[in-house]
Amino acid sequence: MEDEYNKLVHLAKNGDQEAFIRLADSCKERVAKIAFYVLGNRDEAEDVAQEAFLRAFVGIRGLKDGVPFDLWVSKISRNLSIDRLRKRRPQADPVEEWSKENEPETILDIREAIMELPALFRLPLTMLYFDDMPTDAIARILGVPQGTVKSRIHKAKEMIKRRLGGQF
Repeated sequence: MEDEYNKLVHLAKNGDQEAFIRLADSCKERVAKIAFYVLGNRDEAEDVAQEAFLRAFVGIRGLKDGVPFDLWVSKISRNLSIDRLRKRRPQADPVEEWSKENEPETILDIREAIMELPALFRLPLTMLYFDDMPTDAIARILGVPQGTVKSRIHKAKEMIKRRLGGQF
């Protein structure tokens, strides 16, 4: 499996569009989720994900050997999302994106608390619990030490606990 993956990366770096498409298909959901976690808006997240893949396609030759394609393009998505977030005016309520009519109130409260976290804390928390990513992978995507990721996740949990009155 890893040999096939490495072969696809090699082919994509040498201009094989089909290989790039297969690589992109393997991680498109993760890339869009990362953008959503930062931006809190599905439409913007899809736009950012498309832009991330476009930039990855154009810059694939710059992908260093040994760096997994999915982590590389995830980092591109994160950076583009943060750039867009900085340019944005006051943000719309992202909880509406998540709300479903029949969800229990507690789940909605937790989701609302998560979406209200600053992106600095929300992103590693959601990557850990919603994407089941290990903290070392999160650290590589975010470009920070693993200890920083763990600290931010801990701080995010504390912020959620305070917001929910210790129910979390």
